Amino acid sequence: MHFMSYWLSCNVRRVNCVLKELKHEEACMSKKMELLEASKQKLLGKNLESCSLEELHELEGKIEQGLRDIRVRKASQQQKLHSTLDLSTSYMLTFYKLQFHLLQEQIAQLKEKECSLIEENALMRDEEVLSHSRLVQDTDVDTQLCIGWPGRGRTHDNM
Repeated sequence: MHFMSYWLSCNVRRVNCVLKELKHEEACMSKKMELLEASKQKLLGKNLESCSLEELHELEGKIEQGLRDIRVRKASQQQKLHSTLDLSTSYMLTFYKLQFHLLQEQIAQLKEKECSLIEENALMRDEEVLSHSRLVQDTDVDTQLCIGWPGRGRTHDNM
C-alpha cells in the first residue's frame, strides 16, 4: 500500500508540474495574442496615439517592407501571366497558320476540280451539239405529195 501512495503522490506532482507548465504556456500565448492584436491595430492605423516616435518609425518600416513584398509578388504574378499569355498567343498563332495553310490547300484543290468540271462540261456540250446535228440530219424524210383522187391518175411532187 505504501508503494501505491508513493506512486500516486509522484503522479500528482507530475500532473501539477504539467498543469503549471500549461498554465504558463497559456498565459504566454494570451500575451502574444494581445501583442499581435495590438500590432495589427497599429498596422491598420488605429490606436497610434500611445506610440512613441521610435515605434512609429518601426511601423513605417514594416509597412514599407510589406508594400515592397506585395509589389514583388505582383510583378512576379504579372510576369507569369505575360509568359503564359505569350505562350498561349504563340500556340494560337501556330494553330491559325496551320488552319490558313489547310484552307489554301482546299482552295487549290477546289480550283483544280472547277477547271476539270469546266472541261468536262465543254466536252459534254460538244457531244450534245454533235448528237443534235446528227439527229437533225437523220430526221430528213422524203415525202411524196399526191394531188388528185385516190386511185386515179396522180401527179407526184417530191419535196
